[in-house]
Amino acid sequence: MKRLLHILILGGLLALAGSVDAAPPAPYVNILKNGNFGSSFSEWVRGGSAAWDVIDEAMYIHSPTTNNGGILQDTGYSASTADRYEVQLEIGNTSASAKDVVLIVGTTDGSNLVSCQWTVAPNSPLQLYRMQTLAPGAWANIRFIFRVTTQDSLPAVMVDNLHLFYSPGALNATTVCTEPPAPTATPFPTPTPGPDTSVMWALPTQVIGGTPQPAQYARLSYDFTAGDLAVSVLLAAVLFTLLCVFTVWLLIGRKAK
Repeated sequence: MKRLLHILILGGLLALAGSVDAAPPAPYVNILKNGNFGSSFSEWVRGGSAAWDVIDEAMYIHSPTTNNGGILQDTGYSASTADRYEVQLEIGNTSASAKDVVLIVGTTDGSNLVSCQWTVAPNSPLQLYRMQTLAPGAWANIRFIFRVTTQDSLPAVMVDNLHLFYSPGALNATTVCTEPPAPTATPFPTPTPGPDTSVMWALPTQVIGGTPQPAQYARLSYDFTAGDLAVSVLLAAVLFTLLCVFTVWLLIGRKAK
């Protein structure tokens, strides 16, 4: 009976040990399960007092004012010191306030952690964020943590398409956190000034207390348009016609005398 009990205990320990792969995973293969939330909350553990929901296969998280909320997953894979890993995920923000988030990778005992922190702009769609890192020490069981650190109870930070993979070909010597570029404001074009069509008019000289004052000038601005030009040409033609008629009338009158 004791022998059978020892065998059962040893088998249980071996089964537990076998749940963590001592070798690194295959390169560039996502080791997170249900990273696109196609299976709702499956494989994910809620951390802190986060309010969470899965809508259209995306995770929505926000933190109350008492604690940072987030999600975590233990991968079952190990890493050696200086093994390089990369995280890719999409983050958005449905609220009208900026949200601070932190991404943490380490091991289940909380040692040798690496992290990236970002501020997600309000009303921003899902956009790609990246972490390139290397293990500062051995990771017995790689743990992935995503946390919302803004405690305002305003929904919600969106997160989707989470990937964590072994990247032995990376060249980074430290943790590199990359966020999407901020939108660039497009400046309005500078208007090109047109010709100066203003006219200087001299106002009458003023006499104050018997002392002549210099003539005061005022600038009268008028912008000529194509319509104004047409009217001016028409008036000139009419005046020219009247002048011709008047000249002919004068010549005929002289001959008649």
